[in-house]
Amino acid sequence: MPTAGAHALWGELAAADAAAQRCALWLRWLFELVPGCAAGVVLLDDGQGSLATTARMPQGLAPQALVEVVTQAVELGVMALRAIPQGHEMAVPLHRSGPGGPGRVHGVVALTLWGHDAAAVHQAEGAVRWGMGWLMGGLADVKGVMGVTGAPSTAADDGASAQLLRARQALDITAGVVNEPGFTPAAMGLAERLARVFGCTLVQLGWCEAAGARLLVRSNTAWHDGRAQVVGLAEQAMNEALDQGQPLTWPAPSTPDLRARMAHEAYARAAAVPALLCVPLRSQGLLVGALLFERERPFTAEEADAADALAALLGPLLQLRRQAEETVPTHLRRKGHALAAWAVGSRHAGWKLLGGSAALLLLVAALLPVTHRVTAPAVLEGQTQRAAVAPFAGYIRSASARAGDAVQAGQLLATLDDRDLQLERVRWESELEMATRKEREAMAAADRAVMRQMSAQAAQAQAQLDLVREKLLRLEIRAPFAGVVVKGDLSQLLGAPVETGKALFELAPLEAWRVILKVDERDIAWVKAGQGGELMLSGLVGQSYAVKVQRVLSVAEAEEGRNQFRVEAQLADGVARLRPGMEGVVKVDVGRASLLWVWTHRLSDWLRRTAWEFSP
Repeated sequence: MPTAGAHALWGELAAADAAAQRCALWLRWLFELVPGCAAGVVLLDDGQGSLATTARMPQGLAPQALVEVVTQAVELGVMALRAIPQGHEMAVPLHRSGPGGPGRVHGVVALTLWGHDAAAVHQAEGAVRWGMGWLMGGLADVKGVMGVTGAPSTAADDGASAQLLRARQALDITAGVVNEPGFTPAAMGLAERLARVFGCTLVQLGWCEAAGARLLVRSNTAWHDGRAQVVGLAEQAMNEALDQGQPLTWPAPSTPDLRARMAHEAYARAAAVPALLCVPLRSQGLLVGALLFERERPFTAEEADAADALAALLGPLLQLRRQAEETVPTHLRRKGHALAAWAVGSRHAGWKLLGGSAALLLLVAALLPVTHRVTAPAVLEGQTQRAAVAPFAGYIRSASARAGDAVQAGQLLATLDDRDLQLERVRWESELEMATRKEREAMAAADRAVMRQMSAQAAQAQAQLDLVREKLLRLEIRAPFAGVVVKGDLSQLLGAPVETGKALFELAPLEAWRVILKVDERDIAWVKAGQGGELMLSGLVGQSYAVKVQRVLSVAEAEEGRNQFRVEAQLADGVARLRPGMEGVVKVDVGRASLLWVWTHRLSDWLRRTAWEFSP
């Protein structure tokens, strides 16, 4: 893309006195002029019938790069174009008359262009052909370059001078467009310069809008009436060239073609113009405008080709200047149209297929109703749990069961030491016997007071003896029902004292279970009693069990940085392999919703809460 420093670069080109330096600067100028250039190389005749690399960009470009397309251009003597996965490779041969005879290839300019846009290739070809005049003319005075060992022939000098003039004109025109302060001044200056270059009486620039081309500027005219009939006819002529996508001349050339020129004929008659040339302007493969040339003598095919090549350079420049002055709504509207055009076009089929599939998936997800399920971690417990406690204070004598053991109803779990109880039993038996004997003696002596006292002592001793005997009967701790020992291991506490009422074992039955869910506070509003779900345990992966919510407790517990509510659910059927304490995941069916909402409701809820939190 030309910049404001294009004139300075032209000065460097003119001052360079070595072929390699001139070629390197010219290639750099070409890279600035043509967008999408990834690599380039200039090869020139070394004077021995071979082509040698004179300049390359970037500097680290491999020597064998572009060799296939260069070989094709040399063999055919015309421009060669080769498609590659990333875009195109293009090679343009340099012809010059000389000792080798007319038509001999004395050099090649080869480029690698990113993208598969045909308009970009056309623009690059036009830039190379415009710059080729300077390259051939500028190297003609370098001895031994391009097969010239002495003074070049007059015909060669004339051709080189003409091409050099065209290259300079193209550089001046593009630099003028860049240096103007805005789009309208740039368009007006462009029309004036083109009128001088092509010897035209009038040059008009039209720009594409929704309804077609609209006339913007005319050379030698600062204002025009857009409602005038001649302006409408000029716009129709531009639309005619834009519809066909190629330059059109009037009068028609002597060689017949299939191009329609009715709008051109109508405008030429209405404006009394002897000759017309209309050239479309393109940018990034899209038609953006048109140039309409008017003059007294007809346009030749060479002039039409030159104008078309120049239009390939001017289209992107004018489009950039136009876009720089767009308002925000206009910019958004243009981007929307470009996106729509990209979507319905034939390029990037893979990305479009992927995007279409994603859009279809989102549509199906938005319309497809599915079961909304709340997922929560869960732990398995027995439906009823009972504790085996110490009936009195004592010492542990033996323990035959511990946590994890499956036991039967009445099975011995542990035994308490009875030595202290046996001594206490003997004591109270002696107290009872002594009190009974003294009661009898008082009865024989008819001493009623002593008899009543001894009777009371005997009754007290009998009560204590009955209590000791009852404790002796409860020395053995047995299972109240068949189940599994959930908690308790006394094997390491033999001989240790225990207090009255201390829980020695906890047992749970194996027939009835309950599931304890820990539901996140973000989902607790969806969970209600009576809802069904499925449980999958970590130890029994691959098999799920039906559960039903029984109770939702309104008490939250903080765990791992989140509030979780306790929910109790009942397991429908018992399974022999289940054990208390097993963990897993429960999914509770809480209703129906679209698949897209199920996927995204957490995010949307967070966004709404965050927006409300930060709103004033």
